[in-house]
Amino acid sequence: MVGPGAGIAPFKGFIDEKAFLAETGAENPYGEMSLYFGCKGSEWDYLYKEELAQHQNKGVIKNLYTAFSREQQHKVYVQDVVMKNKEEMMKLLFESNAGFYMCG
Repeated sequence: MVGPGAGIAPFKGFIDEKAFLAETGAENPYGEMSLYFGCKGSEWDYLYKEELAQHQNKGVIKNLYTAFSREQQHKVYVQDVVMKNKEEMMKLLFESNAGFYMCG
């Protein structure tokens, strides 16, 4: 899942549903989840920061990748982080039959 800025909102729903199903012991149709999230800064517009960290700690999200474009001199955007992990992404898509979702 790639959610730059407010594009994270629908993915928050997927993540919350997976967490709920795990907590209740219900059948869970979700596989491993990786989330790429980007915003200007980790301290001022990192939406759902604490909740996402908790979900990662509990294993609901396997990988949480972030990009904060205004925290260093050279701007880093979510697409830069995706490209950095392109080998993992290609393996998931073409060898593990993963789905790719982007909203933003």
